[in-house]
Order: sequence, then structure tokens, then C-alpha cells
Amino acid sequence: MRTLSIKARLSIVTFAVAAVLVAVGGVGLFGVAQSNGALRDIYEGRAKALQNISTIDELVSETHFAISDAVLDPSAQKTQTVTQATGKSVGRIDVLLDEYLRGLHDTSEQKLATHFMADWRSLRDEGFVPTTKLLQANNLSEAQWVVTQQIEPTIKLVKSEGSELRQLQLVASQQAYEHARNVSRLVQWLVAACIAAGVGLVGLLCVSMARVLFAQLGGEPSTAAAVAHRIAGGDLSVVVPVKSNDTSSMMHAMSLMQTRLASMIGGIQHTADTIASTTSHITAGNTALSSRTEEHAAGIEQTSASMEQLASTVKANADHAEQARTLAMSPRTRRAMETGQLRTRSSAWAVLPGARRRFARSRRS
Repeated sequence: MRTLSIKARLSIVTFAVAAVLVAVGGVGLFGVAQSNGALRDIYEGRAKALQNISTIDELVSETHFAISDAVLDPSAQKTQTVTQATGKSVGRIDVLLDEYLRGLHDTSEQKLATHFMADWRSLRDEGFVPTTKLLQANNLSEAQWVVTQQIEPTIKLVKSEGSELRQLQLVASQQAYEHARNVSRLVQWLVAACIAAGVGLVGLLCVSMARVLFAQLGGEPSTAAAVAHRIAGGDLSVVVPVKSNDTSSMMHAMSLMQTRLASMIGGIQHTADTIASTTSHITAGNTALSSRTEEHAAGIEQTSASMEQLASTVKANADHAEQARTLAMSPRTRRAMETGQLRTRSSAWAVLPGARRRFARSRRS
């Protein structure tokens, strides 16, 4: 169950519910079929047979009473009426008896029905039919003898056998009813058992699926969703509820993710602070270097100015020397020129130490 997807689990639960419904429906249909069969057997095999036997008994009694009345109080009209009624009753009894005999299934009932059929035929052929003929011939003495000697003894047998057949039908109907009731009870118990088993199976599957899902989630789905939303929103301080022995659920994975994200962000922040500190040091070094560069540039400018001054002095000395050569024509001029050259050299040597000191300072800086 742990390795199955949610779709597969829902499919299993759906199949189990469908199987329970099919089982309950099948048992119910079986019970209905059995009940219908029992009811059909009671009606067609017993109730209808009982009705036919009762109708035969009534027709036999009515025919016996009509013939006896016609023998005791004969008249042409009554004789004709009794003859017609007896013919109709005999024909109807034959039809009902044939219908009853076609529905026989029990051996003991068949034996009793055979005797009943034989006695009825004897009553019909040796009692009712001859009596009507004797009444039509107005032979009352013979008709009365047939009634007393043939009809009455035979009719007692027919009624006795008919009563036994009716009792047999009642007993068989009671047995069929008991069978139908037992089948109904069995079906009820089977349906109840199927429902109980189905509910238990579906409940077990649902509980198992819920436990597996809860174990995989590590908590309630709403709690997991709330924690995920807070982490997605950047709140890494949220407390992820994880059980002590939970090492594989989604909540455990979210807790690990939260811890690693917090550690990663802390490392990134530390690195950013280090980069900021290094950048500030580099900026300070650049500022100091720029200051020293400016000082070096100022020293170089001063040296350049000193060199320009020195070059100007040298040029002036050269000009003076040229003038001295021009004036070297006379001794007086030579002496004067020598005196001027000495002064020029003295002034030049006086300038050089200051230039050297400025150049040395610029190099040290």
C-alpha cells in the first residue's frame, strides 16, 4: 500500500465498494428468485391444486344433491335441468381433475390422486350418468337404487380422498411457506453478512489508506500546506512539527529543507559581510594610495620646477660665458670676465644644494 499512488488506492477502494454492492445485489436477487419460486410453487403447485380439489368437491356435492332431489321429487322440467347441470358439472370436473393431475410432482400425492381419479370415474360412469338417463326414462326405482347403492358409497370415497388431498395440499403449502421463510431468513443473513463484510473491508481500506497518507505526509494536510506556504513566503523561523521517529515523511523533508535553507542563507549573509568588509579595506587602501600618488606628483612638480630653474641658470651662465669671450680682447676685459665667471659659478653652486635637497625629499616621499 505504501508504494501505490493515490489514484491506485482510490481505484482499489472503488473496486471494493463495487464488489460489495455486486455481492449484496447478487444475494438479494438470489433471495428474490428463491422467494418467487417458493411463492410460485405455493400458488401453482398447492393453492391452485387446493382450489381445483375444493371446486371438484363442491361440484360433486351439488350434483349429488340435485340428482337426489330429482329422484325424490321428479318432474319433467327438473329432470331436464338436473340432466343439463349434471353434464356441465361432470365436464368441468373432468377438466379440473386433468389440470390437477398435470401438476403433480410428489409420489405419495400421485398415488392418492390415482385412487381419487378412479373413484371419480366410477362415480361418474356408474352413478351420475346412469342416474340422469334413468330420470330421463322416468325409471325412478332404478334411479333411486343407483343413488343409494352406487352414488352414495362412491361419493363418500371421493369426498374422503378429496379431503386427504386438500389436507396434503395444506401440509405441502405449509412446508413451502416454511422453506420460503427459511430462504428469506438466509438471504437476510447473507445480505447482512455481505454488508458487514463490505463495510469492514471498505473501512479497513480507508483506514489503511489514511494511515499511509498520514505517514507519508507526516501530519495533517492542512498543517503541511500552511508550513509550505510560510516557507515559500520566506519565513524560515516557522516550526515544522516532526515526530521523533519520522525520517521519511514530507514534513521531515520540509524540516530538512528549512534547516538547509537557513544555513545557506546564513552562509550567504556571512560571505556578503566579508565581501563588504574587504571592499571597505580596499576602498581605504585606494584612498591612501591616491593620497600618496598626489604627494609624489607634487614632489615631481617641485623637482621639475627646480630643474627648469637650474636649466635657466645654466643658460644664463652660457650667455655670460659668451659675453666673456667677446670681452676677452683686452686684459682689463679678461680680468673683468674672470671676475664675472667666478661670481656666476658661486651663484650656481649656491643653487645646486637646494635643488638636491628637494629632489631627495621627493624620492623619500
